[in-house]
Amino acid sequence: MARRRGHNLEDPRELRIVEDMDGFSCAMLDRDASRAHQKKTLYFHLVMMVLFLTIVLTIPAWLAAAANILLTAQLVSWMVRCRAHGVEISRLYTRQDPGVAEVKGEKKTKGPLPLGLGEPEAPTFLPFSDMEKVAWNEWSLSFHMLDGSVHELRLELTRAVDIERLARRIQDEHRRFTGGVTVSREQAERDRKKLAAMTRASRVGGG
Repeated sequence: MARRRGHNLEDPRELRIVEDMDGFSCAMLDRDASRAHQKKTLYFHLVMMVLFLTIVLTIPAWLAAAANILLTAQLVSWMVRCRAHGVEISRLYTRQDPGVAEVKGEKKTKGPLPLGLGEPEAPTFLPFSDMEKVAWNEWSLSFHMLDGSVHELRLELTRAVDIERLARRIQDEHRRFTGGVTVSREQAERDRKKLAAMTRASRVGGG
């Protein structure tokens, strides 16, 4: 089925990267998660319709079914926030394709439960200090960590050119962080050697 409840889950979207003072953020639709979420929404609606046919729960079931249509999230996205020290990955639940307001947190989004209730899963933070590399292909973005773990985001609804663009942006931030760490370590080593030389010189002079 190409479309469900008016939402196109086949054609890729253009990636919109939102810049801010601390880095950048973006939201990318997760096709499989959206389809699974829509199935759960449909099951809830069908259960309410069955209860609607009973005598006891007629009115509450009708109200719940109506609210389910109006309030429940329809789409699930990956939210990626890139900061100076790492990447935060979280879930975003919306009724329509997420826009700039959702990405920036200026517009309230939905929860993962029926009627838009509940809270999304806790974000996952991937520090650059623990990251080995960022890789990608035409349908996914993956973060390879130094401990051997891999965090993969399946992005069938994001254009391949945009996946590459995002991956390279994150790579640049990763290199900037690791470069800064290297410079700091080198500077610390130079300072240590300089201090050791001054200490030796003072001992020789004092002797």
